[in-house]
Amino acid sequence: MTGFVALSVPAVGGISACGSNSGSPSGTNDGGPVQIAVDPRADPAMSTINAEPQTLPANGTSTAKVTVALKVSDGTPARQVQVVLTSSGKGAVFNPASGRTDEQGLFSATMTSTYVEAKTATATFNGGSIHTLVNFQLCHDPLFFPRAPRVVGSGASAMATGDFDGDHKIDLAVVNTTDHTVSILLGDGAGSFAGAPTPTLNIGAYAFSIATGDFNGDGTLDLAVANSNDNTVSILMGNGAGSFAAAPTRTVGVGSSPVSVTTGDFNKDGKFDLAVVNNVDKTVSILCKPLADRMAARGEVLMHDSGHGNGFVEEGQVAKATDA
Repeated sequence: MTGFVALSVPAVGGISACGSNSGSPSGTNDGGPVQIAVDPRADPAMSTINAEPQTLPANGTSTAKVTVALKVSDGTPARQVQVVLTSSGKGAVFNPASGRTDEQGLFSATMTSTYVEAKTATATFNGGSIHTLVNFQLCHDPLFFPRAPRVVGSGASAMATGDFDGDHKIDLAVVNTTDHTVSILLGDGAGSFAGAPTPTLNIGAYAFSIATGDFNGDGTLDLAVANSNDNTVSILMGNGAGSFAAAPTRTVGVGSSPVSVTTGDFNKDGKFDLAVVNNVDKTVSILCKPLADRMAARGEVLMHDSGHGNGFVEEGQVAKATDA
């Protein structure tokens, strides 16, 4: 190829250009400068750098293949040109980080990172530099990067999220229908979870739904679980450190076969109330009456009772579903 010249290239950055006589062009002497054929005219405007894939997990093992294709100004390959790969940001590793283009003007390396950020990969060579972008993320787009599964109870059927231990990271509460428990998993903010100080909590029979709310006004999240076979709702009070204990009213009677529970301020008093869907008798139970204000006649229907936000709940309005 025209334009090639013989250059004396010393070792750069601790890396020998080609080595000693072994594998070197003929006519070189051990210990002397290595004569190699290089093309000093590699043109950045004609050259390219690509990463495949451009988006991948930042786990230090998933790799992007970075390929540099160097050409001279007339579009022919720039052979045997030294290329050095660098990256913006933290934690990026190239393997290899430098080398020479082959007979097609190509040089390739793998790129990994453990830091979540977009990085600019730069190839520097004797004619300049070219760039490409690689996005290291917590997950593949659009699929989540898989984490190690966590074992919970038998017949897991429902889940709620919230910050149960006050570290500003999302935790999980999982309802296990078959063994009548709730599993508490505390998140680390990076997609992994560990068992809470009390990892399992006993509830009623065959629960199918769970909701969170601050039922006693202490600034920490509590749990309400609908128990289908018991016709009750279990109330579990959080301590803000990831543990829960039964409320003063451990279970509250509702309609027949409750299958769903949710929270809301239904009487606009600024406190959490509960609404429970009862499958068999086609009703919705509204729970907002504090135990301290329980009416003398048990089961009295209160159309607009006001809760006190102290963790006590009792029967309130029961609304029958319409046929409309």
